[in-house]
Amino acid sequence: MQTVLCLDFDGVLCDSIDECFVTGYNAYYSAKINTPVEAPTENYRFFCHHRYLVAPADDFFLLFYAFERGIGELNRGTFEQLKALTIPMRANFTSNFFQNRNTRKQELTHWASLHRMYQQSSLVLLDTFPKFYIVTTKDRDSIERLAAVHGYAHKLLGIYSREISVDKLTLFENLFSDANINPANQRVIFVDDNQEHLEKVRILPLDLFLAGWGYTGPLNDCTFPVIQSLSQIEFHNG
Repeated sequence: MQTVLCLDFDGVLCDSIDECFVTGYNAYYSAKINTPVEAPTENYRFFCHHRYLVAPADDFFLLFYAFERGIGELNRGTFEQLKALTIPMRANFTSNFFQNRNTRKQELTHWASLHRMYQQSSLVLLDTFPKFYIVTTKDRDSIERLAAVHGYAHKLLGIYSREISVDKLTLFENLFSDANINPANQRVIFVDDNQEHLEKVRILPLDLFLAGWGYTGPLNDCTFPVIQSLSQIEFHNG
């Protein structure tokens, strides 16, 4: 039986850190920067250092909020505390974030230039690499545009994105229902760079891998196999 491959987007296929910083910075500060160099260097460094903590776009608010308050270091525990304390403050951030992103897309060439495809996932461009699903909390329109720009749009079997849910367990449930896949009887591989997302779907019978090249964060207590390239995944079809 054919192996089903599912990949996260940001941090696995695409390095979008510059675009997310620019979009988040503009949404948080009501600014109009075009590139990260137009923002304070320390703000950008703080953002990049803690990017691994972010799941849905709403979380980007917390990186700017923490930086503004002089919080030198965040971990998953303190990040969750901030999240609980800032619910009213974050009410409009997500809509502002996506409004800013959609405005940027009107200049598609510049917007796309803020993204890079990871060398570690470039195998998806090969004819011999299997088609796959994307399971992500990113918006579908951005994925479609970037997949076309980077040259693998024809490889996508389906996109399960934030328009459905920002809960990856829910996204997989929808995927399996739509594609008539039973992961108990069919091998399903999922690669993500976010350990919390992998933990969330651990209850499903999936082959889970952590992408060591993405926004992976500390690996001290990691219980998932860490790969440094998609070439390390072995496909056994039959």
